[in-house]
Order: sequence, then structure tokens, then C-alpha cells
Amino acid sequence: MGVPFADGHHNHCECENCKDLRPSDFQVMICNELDEELTRRGIDTTFSISTYVDGMFAPIREKIKNPDRFRISFIPITRSYTSSITEDTVFPEPMPYVSKNVWETPKNIEDCAAHLLAWQKVFPGTCTTYEYHFWRQQYRDPGLVKISHRIYEDILSLKYIGSRGILEDGSNKSFFPHGFHGHIYAEALVNRDLDYEAEYADYMEHMYGDDWKEVHEYFAGISEAFGDKYMAGEESIDTAKGPHYNP
Repeated sequence: MGVPFADGHHNHCECENCKDLRPSDFQVMICNELDEELTRRGIDTTFSISTYVDGMFAPIREKIKNPDRFRISFIPITRSYTSSITEDTVFPEPMPYVSKNVWETPKNIEDCAAHLLAWQKVFPGTCTTYEYHFWRQQYRDPGLVKISHRIYEDILSLKYIGSRGILEDGSNKSFFPHGFHGHIYAEALVNRDLDYEAEYADYMEHMYGDDWKEVHEYFAGISEAFGDKYMAGEESIDTAKGPHYNP
């Protein structure tokens, strides 16, 4: 069960009664009221607190009264999939929150995670991740080679942001031209010490036999031709003309 925000953002009330608090403060108020009523009824259901869109900014006043009732759900929906967090990542300060409806969207996973770390300072309870590798990112890599390795790296990175696991949004039955992205997702979740290259070679050989290396070169060429940075809109030479303008 969750206490989430809707898909809209920059749409919160700025009246005198609301403007001094963040949306997450009101979210925590709701969580505390929910906990109080469920405790009264003797119900021990656990809920996730969504750090989605406006909710990524940690509360500035309100505190969760019963941490055992809740966990944090880290939801970096605005991130680019051109980098992953590693043990050497130096996290920046969270992007500034000017007012309820005035803030910039974090574009890389490091900036997204900086907001999670701020949340963890006020709520050091259990954290899990809700991700979007299988929403549309997989379709931006028709060879599925780069996104497969990104998924692997992102699962390894859960350790470095204090996340206990990952749940994916999107299509889980898209296996064209292959399904290694789903395979490595499952395997890495249960064994973060697995050898990526060995796992990839084993999968491809079972799929394509003795010619699997040639097939891999073909898929890798497709992934490289599309380019993850280009597909993410990070290589436009004129953003006024569009995020994918690069003749």
C-alpha cells in the first residue's frame, strides 16, 4: 500500500495557510493521521511514502510519528539513463526548492538520489526503489544492449543509496530482439556479485548458438547507432528546436 502523489506537478495550493510548507509535509500529516486510525483499529498494514515529483523534496517541519508503519519509496521518474551511481559517487546538494510550484526537475540519477538522502535524514527507515527501465527506456534502445547494462549497474547501486530492493514500472513482456534486459534484472536482484559478461555470454549462446558473438555485434551496433545520450535528449545542438535536434 502507498501514500502517493498524482502524476501532475507544480500544481499545489499557495495560499497563506499552505505556502510555507512543502507538499511532503502535508503528505506526512496524512500518513500520521492514517497511522493513528489504523493503530486504533489494531491494523498493522505497512505503507510506502512516495517521493514522487513534488514529493521528492523532503518535509521541512513534519515528522513521521510511527516509523515502523512506513517505508520510503524512491521514485526517480525524471532521471536520465545515461549514468548510474557507484561507490565513488559524490552526491551534490539537493536542487533548490524555491516555492511549491517553482523548482527545477533533476535530470540525472545523482541529483535524484541527493533528494532521497535528504529524505533519509528526516526518515531513516526502510527504503525501496520504484524505477522505469521497462516503461519507455527499453524502447529507446532497440538493440537492448546499453539498457541491459544500465539495469545491472542500477541494481548494484541500490546498496549505495540504502535501498532494499527495486520494483519496475512498465512493460515486462517485451522480448524483441531478446530478453536479456529482463533476465539480468532478475538475476542481479538475487545475486549482485554475478559476472555480467559471463551471464550475457551464457544467455546469448543459449539463444543464438555458436554464432552468438556475431549476433551480439549486430545488437550492439544498433544500440550504439541510436545512442543513449542522443535518445535521452542530451546531445541536441539547439534545444530551442528540440531535444533531438542534431543533424
